[in-house]
Amino acid sequence: MILTANHWLDLNMLKRISKARAAGIVTLTLAIIICFHITVLVGIVPYDMVWGGRLNSADEMFVFELSSIFINLVMIIMVNARIGKLKIPSIKVAGVFMWIFFVIFTLNTIGNLLAKQSLETYIFTPVTFILAILMLRLALKD
Repeated sequence: MILTANHWLDLNMLKRISKARAAGIVTLTLAIIICFHITVLVGIVPYDMVWGGRLNSADEMFVFELSSIFINLVMIIMVNARIGKLKIPSIKVAGVFMWIFFVIFTLNTIGNLLAKQSLETYIFTPVTFILAILMLRLALKD
């Protein structure tokens, strides 16, 4: 017997979540994540507790955190473009980005499972897993 994606995840069940609801959850979650990255930037959260505990200096942290904030902002823009709240030249571009974000969050979930810090493993693994599922929902055609 050959197993397909439908055996692991019922895509029809996933489509019960409206794209607008998925986009709202993703946008809110990413906004909260941006706030978290800001707390790392200003030193409220020590940088050795993020990025799998692999950052070696404040300079590295600065680059990684600013990059992450930028990427999260791009994701918020593309998610809202996908549901038509923001206009971009091609809506297909937003759809392609949803697939890319799905892959990124899936890989990030695996990375969080392998993190040295339990904060990432226990808190961010479920968050990135849920974001991966919601990005898959946004990527799928109705």
